[in-house]
Amino acid sequence: MRPLWMVVGGALWASAVHAEPLTLAAALAEARASAPNVAAQASMVDAARSAVIPAGALPDPKASVGVTDFPISGPLAGRPDRDNFSMLSLGFSQEVPNRAKRHARVEQAQANVTAARSSLTVAQQKAEVAAGKAWVALYYAERKLSALDKLQQELVQERDAAPARLLSGAARPAMTLEPQQLLAVLADRREALRAELLQARAALGRWIDGAATAEPSGPPPSMDLDPVALRAHLDALPIMQVAAAKIDQAEAATKEARAEKQPDWGYHVQYDHRDPRFGDYVSGQVSFSLPIFAKTRQDPEIASRLAEVNSALAEQEATRRDLRADLDSALAEHILHHSQLARARETLLPLAQRRAELETASYQARTASLADVLAARRDEVEAELNVLDREADTAEHVVDIALTYGEQDQ
Repeated sequence: MRPLWMVVGGALWASAVHAEPLTLAAALAEARASAPNVAAQASMVDAARSAVIPAGALPDPKASVGVTDFPISGPLAGRPDRDNFSMLSLGFSQEVPNRAKRHARVEQAQANVTAARSSLTVAQQKAEVAAGKAWVALYYAERKLSALDKLQQELVQERDAAPARLLSGAARPAMTLEPQQLLAVLADRREALRAELLQARAALGRWIDGAATAEPSGPPPSMDLDPVALRAHLDALPIMQVAAAKIDQAEAATKEARAEKQPDWGYHVQYDHRDPRFGDYVSGQVSFSLPIFAKTRQDPEIASRLAEVNSALAEQEATRRDLRADLDSALAEHILHHSQLARARETLLPLAQRRAELETASYQARTASLADVLAARRDEVEAELNVLDREADTAEHVVDIALTYGEQDQ
């Protein structure tokens, strides 16, 4: 069985050989168009749309066939051909709900379509957010591996040069082991970064095809946000559209409940065939429903539907307040990420780089040891990785905010 590092390394090598460039915009577009949960919700939209036409249609008519007044006792028992009242009946009936009820059912079906479309937009938004964050994680995982590789190459050169310095007397025997020790430490860090890269690739594969060979290309997302525009756009967010659709559904159900107070009607036509000696009959009738018990039937149902409307309105306001609070919290965290990133770029990394330069100069002047130089170089790389970590955190957070609270492509 091959060691784990060979399996992981082979997978990374295979991905690199067959890598295909993938920009952030392309990843978002593919996730929005073809993610499995998006496809599932798109089918729900088709289902809701297909239900609109039947919602306003009349109920299916009913046909009836029967025998009327068939003699079963007396002198004519079993002999319908000898009496003048036995008949073979053929009937046709149609129930006709009142116009207001049919209109209300159509409105409710249309509200269901709107709700399904809003839920589809929410699914697309979630797919974009998750795919965008996975793309950013993969992008920065590769950059961190590249930075670590650079230091590893320098340490390999340092390790290879150690025997020559030992022979020249420029180094003590124990000093030749220091590059190897640091290489072993970096190997652990590299394995962690490899795992991070594979996890990011797996997360991206949840939303798009071909993630196993995708190579992030193009620039990372901008780190800037427009808080004013984001706050102004809250009411247009997909989740607010879902809340508005729930209100429309509840209002349509209320209209249907009110329409129950109007009578429905129906008609029935019947043809009765008798023995030719006596002639045939044709009958017809019209029926009406009588909603005369409104206090115990229709009125409580209307009150129930109105309560659902009020509940949907309250949920909409609660959703609006939640979004406003969540956005303000996210923007505060965004400021924190920016401050930490600026500090890492403008203070911590330059100081680490300057220290490495000074230690190298001191080592060349034989006033510092190789361990001092290696420690300074290790801290420099850690500072570089820290900058990339903070860039990744900031970029993922920006993607989350921009795609969650920003304008959506329709």
